[in-house]
Amino acid sequence: MEGDKSSEKLTLIKYFANYCEICQRTGIKLEKIAKEYTDVEFMKVESQVFPDRLKTLTSLGVTKFPFVQIYQTRQVCCVLFHWSISYVYKITN
Repeated sequence: MEGDKSSEKLTLIKYFANYCEICQRTGIKLEKIAKEYTDVEFMKVESQVFPDRLKTLTSLGVTKFPFVQIYQTRQVCCVLFHWSISYVYKITN
């Protein structure tokens, strides 16, 4: 819909694995950012590596954990891995 602000909303999806220590640390930081940026939708996808899920994840472009995709207007506008939290702040502002 023309001029619909909800379609312009940023959505950040973090793919992670429970066994990944870096994933756990970045998850804590992202939860803090999510509280500050209520206009950004934050989502998490726990990604245990099983053969059936691995094919789905790779089809989405997920190559390693943690892996973050940022969508705007239903299209990927940014992909992050080995990323810094300060970069997430830049994107959300």
